Amino acid sequence: DHRDAVRDILRYKLRPAHIHHQASLVVALSRTVQWWREAAALTATGRGREREEVVLTGIFGTTILAWLFDKSPGQVRAKRFLHRRLQSRATRRLWPA
Repeated sequence: DHRDAVRDILRYKLRPAHIHHQASLVVALSRTVQWWREAAALTATGRGREREEVVLTGIFGTTILAWLFDKSPGQVRAKRFLHRRLQSRATRRLWPA
């Protein structure tokens, strides 16, 4: 089960003595968020860009947690969780349809 392996990896990397692993996780997360912004053709600058990055980072982090502990068949709950986050008031304010 991939979720068990990911949980173990994160548990190991998030130990206080492994600050070097935590730094690389932050860099990887930042790259992922930038890739999402590019893929979604988001062009905000300044504070607008910062807000987008904060919202996308929050969506990513909370969705990973939802997925890690989702025991539903096909991770249906985690998928619904992500869909709700993408349709939330915060995302609608940043990216009106």
